[in-house]
Amino acid sequence: MRCYATVGPEAFAIVAALQGDEDMEHFASNLLRRYVDAYAQAFRPYIEAPMDVLTIRCTAIVGAAEALSGVMLRNEIEKREAVSTLFSLITSWFGHECETTQLRS
Repeated sequence: MRCYATVGPEAFAIVAALQGDEDMEHFASNLLRRYVDAYAQAFRPYIEAPMDVLTIRCTAIVGAAEALSGVMLRNEIEKREAVSTLFSLITSWFGHECETTQLRS
């Protein structure tokens, strides 16, 4: 949320303006994949789910973060609410698995 708050609504306008350009769409797709991979690598040591399940969940988390940041930038919700909502999503999907893995360590 901090990143989107720093960049502001211009980030969404720039992305929208560049849609339709094949090179930029390829760049955006690769950027999304890197975000998903970063999340998956961060959670991998704590999650016993198969990698494809982890990747799908991380894709959803990144999408939710982007959607929440858009709502936040339109001043429809406060940053605190966006962060707590994303936190709730992450912990509902991964919280129990992380606790179980830590107990076994």
